[in-house]
Order: sequence, then C-alpha cells, then structure tokens
Amino acid sequence: MLDLTVGTEIVAQVQAYLVKNKVDSVRVVRGLEICANAVPMTRMVNKSDDFITAMNHRYLKDQLQTAASKGKRSNIHGFTLITSYAYGTEMTMGDEGKY
Repeated sequence: MLDLTVGTEIVAQVQAYLVKNKVDSVRVVRGLEICANAVPMTRMVNKSDDFITAMNHRYLKDQLQTAASKGKRSNIHGFTLITSYAYGTEMTMGDEGKY
C-alpha cells in the first residue's frame, strides 16, 4: 500500500512514483468524495474538551480511556462543579458563573 492520500494530484512526480511501484491503474474522481461524521445528540456532551465535564453523562469508561490516551485536562475553575468537588478547592461562585 502506498502512502498517497485522497485528493493527491497526479503530477509528473506522483506518476513516476506510481510507475516505480508498479501501479497500473488509479481511481480518479472530479469531485472529492467525502462521508459526513455525524455524532448523535446523545453523544454531544461527550465531545467536551474538559474530560470531567464529559463524564457528566454516559460512557464513562470511554471518556477515561480517551482522556488518558490524549492527555486531556480539566479546569478546576471552570463551569462545572464536579472538578471543584473532586479536587477539594474553594466552592464559591466566581466571575461569569465559574466555580
């Protein structure tokens, strides 16, 4: 399998690369074919950048695994009260609804 991606223009260098690797046919389209990545509304809460906020719903195991593998962080002074409880920080309402 070659390392060419969808949308690669077939210029002279690419053509030479294909010939060198004995590729005799290539599927070509005029318009780029795409597939939408639709997320159900029930999973939108899980798309939060703050992983503790994302755990405020279902799929907790998935959230922890994703947070650990991607090095996600949580803001203890954000809009959710859960991080303040977990960290044990001050519990007063701050500016703009942040704790």
